[in-house]
Amino acid sequence: MKKQTTEIRGTFVINKEAKSWTPEVAARAVFGMSLEDLIKDIRENRGGKYDDLYI
Repeated sequence: MKKQTTEIRGTFVINKEAKSWTPEVAARAVFGMSLEDLIKDIRENRGGKYDDLYI
């Protein structure tokens, strides 16, 4: 079996002055809403949007 190689496609840089990644920042970055609004949205589960979380 031939060994597979991966091409580097970008550079990962860590900024020493970067702010920490908090749950609030993550919720805003991923879901576009505050953590409080995300929790409220999950609890309401309108239209079964989060049904997979409740199984």
